Amino acid sequence: MKKGIKAIVRGGIDFAEPSSASNEIELLSCGGAPTSSFDVFAIPNLTQVTLVRGTASVKVTVREPEGSFECNYNAFNVSPNVAQKLQLRSGARYLFAYDSVTKIIRILRKPVSTERVLVIPDQTYPANQIGIGDGLKERLGYYLADQVAISVRGGGASKQLRVKTIEPGFDELFRYEIRLNPQNFKLFGLGNQQGAFFVSYDQLNRILRFGRRTVLKKRIVSSKRKK
Repeated sequence: MKKGIKAIVRGGIDFAEPSSASNEIELLSCGGAPTSSFDVFAIPNLTQVTLVRGTASVKVTVREPEGSFECNYNAFNVSPNVAQKLQLRSGARYLFAYDSVTKIIRILRKPVSTERVLVIPDQTYPANQIGIGDGLKERLGYYLADQVAISVRGGGASKQLRVKTIEPGFDELFRYEIRLNPQNFKLFGLGNQQGAFFVSYDQLNRILRFGRRTVLKKRIVSSKRKK
């Protein structure tokens, strides 16, 4: 590495829950994590790092993942004392910026996440409800209970809808689509037929927003287990 050049690794990551080890940060790898998620294998096991958030800082030892789990967004654990000092909240999404030269991880809040999503008009959904796939909820950082009302926006319209989780079928691992009553599908400017759209979710303000039409990546379309 040339002198003065810093290798910075950035990405989103969820704070899962407090762990018992007071001087460690445990990194958790999800097999279905998008490329926007922090690369938890970028930091070697047992590396001494400093976690920095605002004016607070804590020195900890990294515990690298031993493998990947069947989930959809990478996460981390720290002790209750570290979580309190850095004011971390379980279920919240953060941005890690790791400097491999200084061994510093700077932590910022990352409330908004965006994904390419298949959106489907579905007459079985009432006009006050939105269906979100269980896997997609993780990728968007949605961790509220079912039937909680969120603000859904698109096409210049805004409406409060209650979230219903779309569970996987018998031969599926996760589901990644969104389903809307056809009336709401048109209301949010999505047209008349199903399609792929950019969808963002704001954790802090509980706002789900439909953006422009796009093309789905193959990995997002396929939610079935590989034979």
